[in-house]
Amino acid sequence: MKKRLNSNTIKTSRFLIKKLTFSEINQNYLSWFLDKETKKFIENIPKNVLELKKYIKETLKKKNVLFYSIYFKNQHIGNVKFEKVNLRNSSTYLGILIGERTWRNKGVGYEVLKKMINYLYLKYGIFKFYLGVNKNNLAAINLYRKLGFKEINENRKKKTLKMFHNFINSKIVIGSAQFGSDYGINNRKGELSFNEIKRIKNYAQKNSIDSFETAQSYGSAEKKLGKLNLTRFKIITKLQRLNKIYSKKAIDNHIKNSLKKLKVKKIYGLLVHDVNDLTGLNGSKVFKLLEKYKKRQIVKNLGVVVYNLKELKKVTKKFKFDIISVPCSIFDRRFIESEVVKKLKSSNVKIYARSIFLQGLLLLNVNRIPANFLKWKNEFLRFNNLSNRKKISKVEICTKFVLENYLIDKIIIGCDSFNQFKNIVDINYNKKLNLKIKFKTNNEKLINPSLW
Repeated sequence: MKKRLNSNTIKTSRFLIKKLTFSEINQNYLSWFLDKETKKFIENIPKNVLELKKYIKETLKKKNVLFYSIYFKNQHIGNVKFEKVNLRNSSTYLGILIGERTWRNKGVGYEVLKKMINYLYLKYGIFKFYLGVNKNNLAAINLYRKLGFKEINENRKKKTLKMFHNFINSKIVIGSAQFGSDYGINNRKGELSFNEIKRIKNYAQKNSIDSFETAQSYGSAEKKLGKLNLTRFKIITKLQRLNKIYSKKAIDNHIKNSLKKLKVKKIYGLLVHDVNDLTGLNGSKVFKLLEKYKKRQIVKNLGVVVYNLKELKKVTKKFKFDIISVPCSIFDRRFIESEVVKKLKSSNVKIYARSIFLQGLLLLNVNRIPANFLKWKNEFLRFNNLSNRKKISKVEICTKFVLENYLIDKIIIGCDSFNQFKNIVDINYNKKLNLKIKFKTNNEKLINPSLW
């Protein structure tokens, strides 16, 4: 491996993850392997501390291994290990052991692995994760599925299930605006045919992409999605604009109609499309009603769509959300440079980025830029020159720029065709962008499509 692996200390909301040391190898550590539950699923169990030390010593000598201990305060409760780390291929194999019985079934594995998978991508560019798990270890299998791992094969003789997780693709949410309308400044084909939508869905499923973003305002998008088998997909839809007028009946009907069109009983996320419906006089009533849907488990996550920082600050002071949808692109750094977003992120709020192509404006040939954007022509030329100089497509630059920001949990990607979607999925993500250049594009008339 050309790049040296360094083990830094990583923090989650509850735990400290740090490089494993020999001082931690003791009788208590050994006792983890002697536990009845652990014995069921682990081969080659050490008989004593000396054997354990020998194994650890041999493992730490390997250049392609990252071995961490998991701590709650001063208590060593488990380990997480990454083997066969291949930086060229951006891949690794992982394993986790929660040794202390009192900490099992308390969400440790999910919290630690979610953090570490994100960390390894941002630190080393690793996004392909493999693991082997005993097919009888149902708790572990459910954990990995929750994290986005998919079964790729089963070794019947060894009773081992091999699983795979593509971290990049797990961050992609398919935007469906073009499914039911001619959305997008660069859209020449109009709304997509059902056949193309079906191809997009199938290719997404094949590549571990499991989320759609939609809305009733997207024309026939919800209805078209409802004709597909969405049992393996997470659906995020938006509440229709209420125009500041509170009506329980209207909200109930909006949600009921979306569920009916989508042919689902539950949805992963429900976002308020117009922030004014929450910041107005009836905002508290609207939010309380939406919370009831969450309590009934019809909606798993509540969120809001914002266009500027002023809106974000105002609405997050009043309400707590699970998801915030923000515009973000190589021309629009407002939110990823905001302390408000950083604070929300630290509170486990999921940040969804949209408009990463500025509705296709960033992908246009410079000579085709609409007249009302010509005052920023020099910045478009700079972007074009950057693409030519680095020999990287504009699509790749736009996508990687947002993906590589640690604040962004998901990116919503709209597409005008199946081929465009496929090209985005098939980008070579092994090589990180690490772009430091900044564009002078802080004018909202350029970066806020709602003002176009």
